[in-house]
Amino acid sequence: MTGTTSYNWPDGRRRETLPIDQRLEEILGLLEHHQVVVVQAETGAGKTTRIPQAVILADPRARVTMTQTRRNAIRWNGKRIASELGCQPGGLIGWRLFGEEPMVSKETRLTLVIDQALANKVRRDGRLPKGLIVVDEAHERSVSTDLLLGLIKEGLATSPETKVLVTSATIDTEKFSRYFAIDSKPTPVVSVPGRCFPVSTEITRLESYEHHSQAAARAAGVAMERFLKGELLTPTQDGTDTQTVSKGTVLVLLPGKEDIRNVVDSLRWQARKLQELDKSPESELGRIEVTSCHGESTPDEQDQIQRPVPTGTLRFVCATEVVRTSVTVRETVGVVDSLELKRLVTDGKGIGHLTKVTISKAEADQAKGRAGRTAPGFYMPVSFESEFEGLAPYPTPAILREPTTHVALQVAAVGRSVRTFPFLDAPAPDKVETAIKRLKRLGALDENEQITEIGQLLVQFPLDPERAKVLVTADKLEVLAEAVVVTAVLEAEGIFHPPKRDTLSVEVDEPMAREILRSVVKRDRSYGGPTPRWEWEKAYEKRTADEVDLDDLPEWCVRKGNIFEMDCGHYGFPFRGGAKELADRYRREWAGKSKSDFVAIVRAYRAFKTEERRLRGEGNRRELSAWCFRHFLNEKRLRMAENVMHQIREELGSSPLRLENGIATEREFNPVALTKALASGLTDNVARTGGIGSEYTGPLGEFELAFQSACPKGTPLVLVGGVHKIPVRGRRGGTSFMHLADLAAPVESKWLREVMPQLCTAKRQGNHNYDPAQDLVVETEVSYFTETEVGRDSIESADASAAASTFAGWLAGEMI
Repeated sequence: MTGTTSYNWPDGRRRETLPIDQRLEEILGLLEHHQVVVVQAETGAGKTTRIPQAVILADPRARVTMTQTRRNAIRWNGKRIASELGCQPGGLIGWRLFGEEPMVSKETRLTLVIDQALANKVRRDGRLPKGLIVVDEAHERSVSTDLLLGLIKEGLATSPETKVLVTSATIDTEKFSRYFAIDSKPTPVVSVPGRCFPVSTEITRLESYEHHSQAAARAAGVAMERFLKGELLTPTQDGTDTQTVSKGTVLVLLPGKEDIRNVVDSLRWQARKLQELDKSPESELGRIEVTSCHGESTPDEQDQIQRPVPTGTLRFVCATEVVRTSVTVRETVGVVDSLELKRLVTDGKGIGHLTKVTISKAEADQAKGRAGRTAPGFYMPVSFESEFEGLAPYPTPAILREPTTHVALQVAAVGRSVRTFPFLDAPAPDKVETAIKRLKRLGALDENEQITEIGQLLVQFPLDPERAKVLVTADKLEVLAEAVVVTAVLEAEGIFHPPKRDTLSVEVDEPMAREILRSVVKRDRSYGGPTPRWEWEKAYEKRTADEVDLDDLPEWCVRKGNIFEMDCGHYGFPFRGGAKELADRYRREWAGKSKSDFVAIVRAYRAFKTEERRLRGEGNRRELSAWCFRHFLNEKRLRMAENVMHQIREELGSSPLRLENGIATEREFNPVALTKALASGLTDNVARTGGIGSEYTGPLGEFELAFQSACPKGTPLVLVGGVHKIPVRGRRGGTSFMHLADLAAPVESKWLREVMPQLCTAKRQGNHNYDPAQDLVVETEVSYFTETEVGRDSIESADASAAASTFAGWLAGEMI
């Protein structure tokens, strides 16, 4: 509804009535007498758009800096505020975004910025900006928001000309009031209701075969079908009856871009089918629009969802949490909530992964409030059994959820120490110590725990610093696509699927069959009678695979078209390893001359995608599982790894790196460069052989290389993907454990000095020997990686600190 509001706007312009308007006079009065004010306003109350307007209109000299947690929210809200004030962006209202031209001028008095950007400015200036700081969406409790709040708390005493307004939809007001208490006096709190109209709730329970996004697509499809039949209902304004929806927007809240893409495709397909089934004219049927909104939406796509909805049209906007928390979409009549969003979550090893997590009750209420802002609406959460009824009251603060290394690095970036920073919720001390040690190993912090040039680069990534370091180095070495594949597979815990010990019969394709048959020859054996027999020929390398006759096969090999079935239990089968030997041969073939399991991972995944594309073109996708089985690959793990790859691509979207399409495209790449990139981030995963068999020692402890690894046993120095504890049954029934690394690659000490100079030292032994070739007296120098000897040289090595500085400058390039 539109009309004169309960607040007397000084500019005389008419504005849509919003709940916050009734409290604007009170908020302005509190700001005159208090340095900090907390405003708790439910979703749709209008806090983001109305409070800064009231401040700059009440005082022509007032200057306001308002923070947002997302880039697209800055553009949306900036345009909305400018529209209500009757001006153009860049005039009275403006914004600053990293990597873009500032949308500001001399006339700008309200500037919107990312919260991290304001934290960086406070750190550089050493003081708070004069005027009013509005910290919006504080309930999200992101690391950057908590950092900014801590800096504000530190700077208030020396910034008397600065006022602070903390606003949120769902905030623990008592905690914030105590946090900003001055002279033991709690900060005043203003609470404002949000929804003005009733909202009905209809829970959609997940079927056994569904995940949350699929169930959200089904729920949205139900709403679509009801609308086209004239049966989509919402409560009346007094809540005593129902009314039919004639137009409006339905928000479908989903955790990520991949989910959005799938649901958009599903809804568009369903809309076409419903239109085809109903033969009535479109004017009677109604129209369906399906669009999307996420972090990478263009300005035109952002504007599209804000355009007026035509009469008789239901618009579905499939969106991430930006619509739940930061952006109000006009004419919203309904919300379908997947109850999931993506968060950076720490695993048991302290590494962060962007993972789908269940929202809290407060976040669900936010979504519900979007439907009842300007008219009655409906809310359709999807729930696994009683999941919706058991939601946690508030979300876990990012400071406690994300990897402590990520938190410590962000604190260091604003010139503070994570040990002493005044957090609203501080991480545990033991985790802080571990994080600082790990950041030093990465070269992100120096010995004084100050952020380095490399650290300044890594802090720009929404990734844990270890994985960010791998990807940054990989980008510089031109193997970024390959590094994404390997890091995703490591998270999925491998894709290779060795056969069981008792596997007797396996199938292989023709190229592998030729390689196996190279190892046998046909010859007469007089003591065995005149029948020729196939025997293992040790000198089989003299014969090429092309010289193998596939029409004359040994009895343990049967041809079925282009597939060859081999009886690995047959007495004539040439390899003691049986079926496992075939699996190992595939891996070694993918590894090639590099002898690296990481190279094998990339080539195996790309071979899988090539086969998938071929079979899809032939309309026969069932053969893909059979292909994986023949090549000893785990299809389920491949799909898991592919999901992680999509997540990494999303994470890179807001980083300095740009990943082109081609992760699944076969191409030539440098295996050494890939190993260097992985080693630069996996600092604990380097080990050297103890000289006995395949035993290795390093930061991960003592372990052996698994038999199936493409990396040869006894390789002096290796990089491993991880170490697994494997139970082993003894002869007398007892159980012991052995530690194995099944993914490894050879490493040279000079590679470590190149990509991890901060961890490399050199000690001279004091011996002096004459080298006739150089006509020099040389000295033996022993190289160490952390405390592990990794090589010996007879030449003078570069100074480690100088090497670290050189490497940091090269790695950062023009990104910082």
